Amino acid sequence: MHEAITAVIKERGVDAGNIGLEEDCCTVSTFQKLQALLPKATFKYASEIFQLARTVKEPEEIKLIRESVSIGESALKVAIETAKPGGY
Repeated sequence: MHEAITAVIKERGVDAGNIGLEEDCCTVSTFQKLQALLPKATFKYASEIFQLARTVKEPEEIKLIRESVSIGESALKVAIETAKPGGY
């Protein structure tokens, strides 16, 4: 995995640049391996940036979320009706 990540970073020509890491997800072992494979890179903590990126949704993502909620609501309505006395 580390070699594959390193290969992509090198292909994009950013192996001597800043690389953001999500400190809550990146183990010390992974960090050390990436440092060894990318000695010219500068690693920076970037959890806040990653969190912000997760909150921004594209229109297609919003559409899928709305569809998922609608399906869940429909299933819940059926479950409530079924659970009533006299239901199936």
